[in-house]
Amino acid sequence: MSPTSTLLQGRRIMVLDDEKYTLRMLRTVLQGLGATDVMDVSNAEEAAQILNGNRFKVDCLCADFNMPKVHGLLLVKAIRLGARGLPRDLPIVMLTGHTNEAIVESARALHVNGLIRKPVSRAQLETTLGRVFSNPFQAAPPEAYRDVNVKISLTEPTQTEAAARMAKEMNVNLGAGDVAAMTEA
Repeated sequence: MSPTSTLLQGRRIMVLDDEKYTLRMLRTVLQGLGATDVMDVSNAEEAAQILNGNRFKVDCLCADFNMPKVHGLLLVKAIRLGARGLPRDLPIVMLTGHTNEAIVESARALHVNGLIRKPVSRAQLETTLGRVFSNPFQAAPPEAYRDVNVKISLTEPTQTEAAARMAKEMNVNLGAGDVAAMTEA
């Protein structure tokens, strides 16, 4: 597609990631794909509060897996269960810098609509979101998600390494301030 696309025209996308640099990069790409509104959220608790009861209509959630306190799959499970009024049928794209098979298995069991390994490229995001929005989604009954294991332990490379790979793939030069911002906890 062209540099400015209409793929996401009229769509409101929530991006959940604890890395400011990644949030900025994804916002730029999503806006380039035509997203009407991109909401940046840095933690799962805040995302749940915003999504609770559909007070803020979101067409898709792009959520990072590895975050402090509450990781992305815990939020995905809460959404699929409809906990505290969360929108069960919300399309979700999971982003991860890890290749842990347990993450993939849990994401599939929770009917995540797309899974993208970081670094995220514009082409991956465009293809995945095109597929998400061309296939209407309805979550299974909550019982189907109750026993999905989301207790996952990681021993893989850091998020900073994933963000650096993403910047390289997207041909973005990192300054010292960007590197410092990416490594802040």
